[in-house]
Formats: sequence, structure tokens, C-alpha cells
Amino acid sequence: MPTKLLAFLLISTAALADIANISPTSLYFGNQFVGSRSSQPVTLTNSTKKLLNIGSITATGNFFVSGNPCGTTLAPGAQCVFYVVFGPVTAGAQSGIVSVNDDASDSPQKVKVSGTGIAIVLSSIAVSPSTSTVPLGLTQQFTATGLYNDGTSQDLTTAAAWSSAPLSVATINAGGLASALAQGTAAITASVGGVVGSATLAVGPPVLVSMSVSPASATVKKGTSFQLAATGIYSDHSTINITATSQWSSLSPAIATVNASGLVSSVAPGTATIRASYANLNATSSIIVPQPVPVSEAILPKSVFVPMSTPQQFSCQVTYDDGSTANFTSLAWASSLPAVCSVGSSGLATCGNLGTVTITGNLCGNASARLDSPITEPRNNMSSPRYEHTATLLADGRVIVAGGYAGDFSAVLASADLFDPSTRMFSPTGSMTSPRSNHTSTLLPNGQVLIAGGISATAELSSAELFDPTTGLFTPTGSLNIARQGHTATLLPNGTVLIAGGDVIAAEVYDPASGTFTQTGSMSVQRYKGTATLLGNGKVLFTGGTDGSGAYNATAELFDPSTGTFSATGSMSAARAYHTASLLNNGTVFIAGGYDGTLTLASTETYDPGSGVFTPAGPLFTGRNAHASTVLPSGKVLVSGGENQTGYLNSGEIFDPASGTFVMPGILGTLHYPGPGPEHTALLLRNGQVLITGGYYHGVSLLGAEIFVPQQ
Repeated sequence: MPTKLLAFLLISTAALADIANISPTSLYFGNQFVGSRSSQPVTLTNSTKKLLNIGSITATGNFFVSGNPCGTTLAPGAQCVFYVVFGPVTAGAQSGIVSVNDDASDSPQKVKVSGTGIAIVLSSIAVSPSTSTVPLGLTQQFTATGLYNDGTSQDLTTAAAWSSAPLSVATINAGGLASALAQGTAAITASVGGVVGSATLAVGPPVLVSMSVSPASATVKKGTSFQLAATGIYSDHSTINITATSQWSSLSPAIATVNASGLVSSVAPGTATIRASYANLNATSSIIVPQPVPVSEAILPKSVFVPMSTPQQFSCQVTYDDGSTANFTSLAWASSLPAVCSVGSSGLATCGNLGTVTITGNLCGNASARLDSPITEPRNNMSSPRYEHTATLLADGRVIVAGGYAGDFSAVLASADLFDPSTRMFSPTGSMTSPRSNHTSTLLPNGQVLIAGGISATAELSSAELFDPTTGLFTPTGSLNIARQGHTATLLPNGTVLIAGGDVIAAEVYDPASGTFTQTGSMSVQRYKGTATLLGNGKVLFTGGTDGSGAYNATAELFDPSTGTFSATGSMSAARAYHTASLLNNGTVFIAGGYDGTLTLASTETYDPGSGVFTPAGPLFTGRNAHASTVLPSGKVLVSGGENQTGYLNSGEIFDPASGTFVMPGILGTLHYPGPGPEHTALLLRNGQVLITGGYYHGVSLLGAEIFVPQQ
């Protein structure tokens, strides 16, 4: 080999051995949003056979090196990796040079770098909620969220320009709070730099947002009442009276109570908070019951009736103006008719004859009390004890008493008794063709009595029979189409008998001429132990009862004999069965007591055939069901016996339609007739007296009877 060529090769090889390699020699970062950063690696290799001394690693433009992981030296044949970062601060194409300064012969090693900066701009605005409904008068907060082309978002609620259209429906402030002004729909927009977001706001009817009780405070004397009023306030600031529909309660019932209509009754001195609640809202009133101050007297009870020989205690009650009372019995008592009822020095009165007296006490001011002695007894008992029987007034004034239970439910009677008011005596008559209880008994225009349905010891009955007062015998007649018990039988103006209710909805009509039952329209529900009342217009009012599922009904309906159909009418204020319905002299129907499936009711109401509406009347002194109600010659109503949660009742009370209240409670049970209890009969006789028979009292079916002689 020539000497010059060999020298050249030796020099070139030495030069190549003194370099450092860098890879890659160019980097492209692509598109990148302004303000963001990305990095890519660069590898430096010491290709020399000596230690590489590194002075610096630098970059130009919007590029920089993240740290210096290579340090200041790099061993022969070693590598190090460092990262180049692109961080554009402006939009557009960008380029630069990364330089590694070292002691290699090819220093500086360079990398060309490039990329493009992309400006960050607002792409869209999302308004939330996008669709909303707000009641009239309330507000809706909207938020605006900016969505940028780099995928980021930002709350622009306070930066956006808000608008609403039309402004008559809603306005919106600079903070995105919309106010509902009128029912309708408004378009809500938020804009920033020409970018617009939108939402829809529907303004609905106003809603109840708060309530108040007025007055906010009141002073109520002990023993008196005060009416509070509850007012509901809607979102549009309109108001509604919600007194009757609010739930009232007292936080201090020992000081003051409140009834369901907001009537406060003071009990003892102190301060009570009365709260009204409605639809999750509450408001209160402060009731101050002041310390006492006195005066008034009354003899109690103010009016009462008792059987002869049954003592009645009277007392003089002094009422102080604080509402407190004190009772005194040791007075100089007097009776207006001592021969009828006498009264002793302790206020204990006893009656020996029928009549009415006035009771007074010398230290009780001008107060007085009324004592009636209206009860006498028949001269004998029925032939058998009975309850859930029937008693029917015959054309000649006698009464036929038939069937019923003699004891438990297996002791069903076929026997019957006749009661003669002129002799006040019962006498046995012919027996029914079938033992039955819980049946109906109806006087027909021909003087016979239709006995229909009921239950025997084993099954409900479809059979029917006729009692002939002239022979004293029962004979079969056509059968019901459907066996039933606990039903009603109503004599229609055309002389036929409507049979309805019980545990079926179908009704049927008995024709005395053919002796057959024909099905007619059906009721809307079953009405076991409901009532049926013939109205003055010839229609029949049906109320309450229980249905096949055991539910208790508040509904009522009318039967029209001219069409044979039932139609709905107004509903009672309470569901009830085992109640009574009495046609009053003014043509309205008086509904009393009953059972609602949970409680025995003391409530009463009247039905107006003209309006088809039930109106509450004064409550019973004692809640009762399975009782009887009898309209007296005076137009007042005697409510007798029954039962309630406390047990069997031997009491009665008198309702006065003129005042819509019960005016006189009393005792019906006598020494020989402790009842009447539930499931007795009470029948108005032609002489204006009431015959009460049988019943069930403290586990015993009653054999006796009594006669109520009205004294008013």
C-alpha cells in the first residue's frame, strides 16, 4: 500500500474515533396547544475511547431541555438520554436547534426540532340545566360551562352575557339566576365572544312554599276556645286558606289542645305552641293561657233521662273565669214534682213515675237541670231471648218480633212473638218456616209481613215467607234470586219491596201480587250492614256498609224505582257500617254512628236529597255501632244501645234536628232489662212510645224489653 494512502487512513480513523453520536438528529412535535407541553427523548452516545466532558445542552425557540440527566461527563461507549420539551406560547409553526456542547471532535452535536402551536379557543357553551320547570314566582339558577378546542372546560357563569326571551315569562340576572314571572316557556341564552349556549325554562303554576298561622300569638282564658287560621303562601305570593286541611297539633297539650279544624281549647295556665302542618310545611302560634279569675254555676247533668228506680246523681258545678271548675253535692236540693222524681240532700235523684221534673239547688244560683223518667217495662218477657231479630209494626198496632239468635251463632230462632201495646204483653205466635237471623221484615200494603233472607245456623238463606196477622201463621212465598244477609228491605210507593245490599251487589224487587222476586239494577258496591231510606221523592238512599273485601264505604247511591237503576250521589264524611239512617220530618236523612273498620264512630251527618250532599251534624255523646235510631213524634231522634270500644252500651241519647245536636243522654237499662246493647230493635208504636226488644249485653242474648215514653 502506498505510504500516503496509509497515512490518510490512519488520520481518518483517529478522527472518527473522537466523535459523539446524537439520535435522532431531528424531532417533530406536531400540533400542540399553546400553553401546553410535550417532550421527546434524545440519546447521546460517547463513541470515543476517552471520557466525554459535557459542557452544556441547550435549545432555541419555544423548546427547552428538561434537566440534564447526562451530567458533566459520559464514559467511553456509554449513553445518556435527555428530553426535549416543546411549549408553544404562540400559535403557528415553530422550529429550533438543540445543541450538545462537549469535547468530542464533532461538538456541538445538533438536533433540529419543530412543531406547530395551536391557539386555544372557546368551541361551545353548555347551559345547565338544559331544560327545567320552575313554579311561578320562584327562581332557577343556571350555569354556563365553556368547552374549549383542547378538551378543557371552564365555568363561565359570571363571565357570560345572559338573556331571556320573552321577558314577560322570565328574566335572568348577570349571575345566571332566572326569575319566573308568568306561566309559559322562556329561552335562556349565555354568550361569550360570539359563542352562544341555550336552555329552555318552563314556568309552571305556582306551588305552596310556606304557611303561616294567625294570629301569631293570642291570650285564651282557661276553658275557652279560640279559632286559629292557617294560610298557605304560594310561590307567586298568592295565598289560600288551609285551616280545614292542615294537621293541627299542640306541643303542650297539658296547657292547650287544638282540634282538627284549628280550634284551640285552653286547659291550664301557661304558654303552649300550636303547630299547623300542611304538605311538609309548618307554622306555629303561641297561645298564652292566663292565670284564673272566676264565675258561673250549673247543675250537672243539665238534662238526662233514667229508668224508674234508677238513681241519678246531680252536682252543682261552679266555673271560675280561669276555666277551672268545682263540683258540690251537699246543697238544699229540690224537685219540681217530687211525686215523679225526688232528690235528696246529696243530689241523688230517684224517679218513681213517668214524667219530667226540674232539679234545683239553693246554692247553685238560678241553675237548674231537667230529669226525664221516660222508661217503663212490658208486663212480661218474650218467649225467647233474641238479637239480630226483627220487629215490625202491624196494621192493627201490634208488633211481630221474629227470629234472631237465642245465644251463640248456632242457636238460630224460628219462633216469633206478638206484642200488644194495649196490654203491654208479649204472646207467642206461629213460628217461621225457617230459623233465621240477620234477615228483613217488611209490612206489606195488604197487612201481611214479608220475611226475607238472613242466615241459618249453617248458611245464608234465599227463602222468604209471609206472616199473616189474622191467622198468626207464616207461609212460604217465592225465594230470593240470591241468598243474602245483613241486607235491607224497603217498601216502595207502588207496594213492592226493594231487597238490596248484604254481601251481594245485585238487587231485586218483591211483588206481593205474584209472590215473586225479580232482579233489578245492581249497586256499585256490596253494602253489608248498610242502610236504605225511602225519600220523599220516592227514591231510596243507600249509605255505607262493607264490601266483599271487608272495606268500609263512605259512598252512597240512589235507587230510582221508575227506572230500576242505581246512581251515585254525594259521599258521607266518614266510611261506616252498622250505623243508622233516619228520615227526619224535614225530608233530610240523619246518619248516626257506626264502625269504620277500626273505630266506633261518634260522628253524625245529614243528607239533603235536594243537593245530594252530606253535612256533618253534632256528634253523639257516646260513639256507638249496631245501635238503633227511632224518630219520635216530636221529630227528635232516640239513639239507643249499641256497642263501642269500651263494651256493650245500655245508654241512649236524643238528637234534636232543630239544633243539629244531641241534647239529652240517658240510661235505658233497667233491673229486668240490662240492655239493650247491640243488635236490638227499637220501634215507634202508634201511641208515640218506643218498644225496645232483645239485644246482646255482656255475652247474653236478652229476653226482655222496655218501653220508652217520650217526655218532649
